[in-house]
Amino acid sequence: MSRTQKLGLHNIPGTYSTRVFLGFNYLSGSRAEDILEAIRDSGFTPVVAIDFDIPAAKVYDCCLYLLCHCQYAVFDVTVPGGQLIEIELAHRLDTECLLVWDGWLDGPPRLSSMVQTHPLFKLNNRSYTNTSELKDHVRGFLGSNSA
Repeated sequence: MSRTQKLGLHNIPGTYSTRVFLGFNYLSGSRAEDILEAIRDSGFTPVVAIDFDIPAAKVYDCCLYLLCHCQYAVFDVTVPGGQLIEIELAHRLDTECLLVWDGWLDGPPRLSSMVQTHPLFKLNNRSYTNTSELKDHVRGFLGSNSA
């Protein structure tokens, strides 16, 4: 993530069936690096918008373009942001998704009702309380989809 040399949008690494789009709130200090490691460990190719040369005025279009070129997606919904738009498109595209969220606090998840009632969240969501648990969830999701 955060490569010195940015990739071009028409040079997405991997193939459709091995690409995993990673969506998260870039301002939140997400556990993105841990998720990326688990994706790579599972033999898949992570696709993260920040690795691509995307003009500021085209972020919306380019992020959705990248998502459209991935068979799988992992979204960290702990801190809602732009990934909520990506989740809706993933749902419409039938992208195979895992939604993860930091559940380290006791009590109900700190997620909005909109996220908790989304069909993809209902289908495949996992809370994590530590790095090991997060990586296990991602590896389990991708392991069932073997690259």
